[in-house]
Amino acid sequence: MQPFNPLGPGYHERLYEIYREYRENDPVHCAGELQPSGQASWFLFRYADVNLVLKDPRFVREWTTVFPETAQPSPAADPAGAAQPPRTPASFHDMADRWMLLRDPPDHTRLRRLVNKAFTPKTVEGLVPRVAEIAHELLQPGLKDGGMDLIEAYAFPLPVIVIAEMLGVPAADRPKFRAWSNALAAALDMYWTEEVARRAADATGEIWEYMSRIILERRRNPGPDLLSALIHAHDQGDRLSEEELIAMAILLLVAGHETTVNLIGNGTLALLTHPDQMELLRRQPWRAAQAVEELLRYDPPVQMTARIVAEDVAFGDKLIRKGDLVTAVIGSANRDPEANADPDGLDITREEVRHMAFGGGIHYCVGAPLARREAQIALVALLKEAPALRLACESPLWRPAVLFRGLASLPVALG
Repeated sequence: MQPFNPLGPGYHERLYEIYREYRENDPVHCAGELQPSGQASWFLFRYADVNLVLKDPRFVREWTTVFPETAQPSPAADPAGAAQPPRTPASFHDMADRWMLLRDPPDHTRLRRLVNKAFTPKTVEGLVPRVAEIAHELLQPGLKDGGMDLIEAYAFPLPVIVIAEMLGVPAADRPKFRAWSNALAAALDMYWTEEVARRAADATGEIWEYMSRIILERRRNPGPDLLSALIHAHDQGDRLSEEELIAMAILLLVAGHETTVNLIGNGTLALLTHPDQMELLRRQPWRAAQAVEELLRYDPPVQMTARIVAEDVAFGDKLIRKGDLVTAVIGSANRDPEANADPDGLDITREEVRHMAFGGGIHYCVGAPLARREAQIALVALLKEAPALRLACESPLWRPAVLFRGLASLPVALG
């Protein structure tokens, strides 16, 4: 088959059809070599193979895990907290390299331990009344006007307000968060251009300065919020360095809403284009948890995730060599008939939904319990308060992205 090209014309419109073609004909697909590294670039389309990549320790995040001799010396974390002023990142990737999302053990293990307790099911359940209140408030202007852009007015602000309140940053600054998040998410994607790089660099400097100021204020006046807890966190005597703290706060702010925005948006569109399923959920809101799992499977907000191969691994008659780049295509795996019957159909009553929308293994999304509950509450509130909900456009506009799948806008009529 032709090399897989997610940047080609019509890709978003034919996404799952393209996945099926590769899954059936070339499921372990080599798309060529990356330049200038010379790494082979592989895409895996089957559920079983994607599951292996996400959970097997032979597939890692960091190049230096595979080739330790290439590691550059870095300043040690300051065990006393903020004795040294934090170094401003030289670039977006300089900042992203500090994110636990892109780290391997032992650093990943240490960083994740410090935030795990903030997203436990018990903690998330305590947020439910506030999430429901936010959902209700956000819907009122659209109900009054008879319509709205669901992304701009509902799917985006809901999770942003929630994570901002959890962290203790001003939710009123959410227009800034939107611009920064869009720029940083684009920099993680495959649509890499000079303009993307410029916006990411600007956003990195701005959000780093912003979060540094917020953290300084929290050091002086700690509160009952996640950021204050992280500042003072000890875990077996291991405290976050100042640079790690700033990077972690930025990651939580961005990742704490980016996926959920797309989950609510993609999920609403899926229901609107399957009116029988939308009506079923409206009549039986107790199915919300089951429905969200099916929506995560059907059109996941994260379509792909990449790993580096730490040692040679064979997939059937294909040998993927140490140092090669492997992209696990989650969106294809979720539609694999070996994992789910009638995979291209949407069925919110589906039992034992098998999907990897939140990843797997040590990098399983730490915020998954929160994202699930936010989506459940958002969809139920929308269907309850807007019984005449319908699309107000012919073709919703998708954001130009490959790793992430989300709508740029979704005009809906509410009356």
